Amino acid sequence: MQISSHGINLIREFEGLRTKAYKAHFSEKFFSIGYGHYGPDVKPDDVCTESYATKLLENDLKSFCQKVDKALTADEIEVNQNEFDALISFAYNVGVNALISSTLWQKLKIHDHEGAANQFLRWNKCNGFELPGLTKRREAERKLFLS
Repeated sequence: MQISSHGINLIREFEGLRTKAYKAHFSEKFFSIGYGHYGPDVKPDDVCTESYATKLLENDLKSFCQKVDKALTADEIEVNQNEFDALISFAYNVGVNALISSTLWQKLKIHDHEGAANQFLRWNKCNGFELPGLTKRREAERKLFLS
């Protein structure tokens, strides 16, 4: 599967466009830029245009979609487009490995989609503290997942 424009817009909304390299949290190993592009290729003084940020996002999403789709197939999990979009948004924020090792994923494996949807809401903290932005994102992902 591929992420829809609705899913892309959700990610763009919550990631926001940052044209200068930044660390969302001081403990992160690497810097981010654009719409949440993160990794060793981003240097502290990097800057980008909106157009380049969009290309980075498109490339990142191809990779995330491939990895999540492969895991869904391997675990024989079927999802609809909105569920897939919500999973990609979640994975883009927390990582594919975190998604696949989560209780959310375990609920999907037993076809408990409502239980899986409720698990989104548990992922709204950083270092044990609830972040309002993460709460809003998780609520939006859950809503999309259930629609």
